[in-house]
Amino acid sequence: QFLYFIGAMLSADVNGVAVYAVCVCLGVAMLLAYNAFIASPDYVSKYYRFASRDENATTDMPDFWKNMETYIVIASMIPNVICQLFLVSRRGQALSMHHRLVGSTVAMIISVVIVTVIPAFRPKEKAAAGLFLSGVVISGAAAAFLQSSAFALASMLSDRFVQGTMLGIGVCGAATSGLRIIIKAAVGDPDFKGQ
Repeated sequence: QFLYFIGAMLSADVNGVAVYAVCVCLGVAMLLAYNAFIASPDYVSKYYRFASRDENATTDMPDFWKNMETYIVIASMIPNVICQLFLVSRRGQALSMHHRLVGSTVAMIISVVIVTVIPAFRPKEKAAAGLFLSGVVISGAAAAFLQSSAFALASMLSDRFVQGTMLGIGVCGAATSGLRIIIKAAVGDPDFKGQ
């Protein structure tokens, strides 16, 4: 009888578990791109070397690369705030939640792809910096749409699903920080070592 009871509970709540898992995934997606940018200072500060594919490359903008994390925060937060303000306007409210969720998720993926694919084209240092920050700007704007839409969706269901979305944000932060620690321990000094 106990197993029957457990089976009945699980089958009755399968949809709830699936929705909770989706909310956790939305929480992870909200900050994954931003955390990937901000949690990799060794990579970001030497990005000009990766973009040029030259381990001996020198920079014409040493202060820029030294302070890149500050620029990442600025390039992400300003579009995020502007897009959040847009989303409380009538035009922003008129956008369907489905389009906001899908569009922002695709834009987040594009922002990460831009940053990782740039070195394949060996751009000049200023172009690499501009393209990198363009990816961050796209990520910041997309995060605004994804955050507002995911929390709006979760809040229509119940507080349990809002908590699932918040859990996803925490999981994302812990995972990116954990990966940073593991990579640092495994690789050591992340100086450029070839292609």
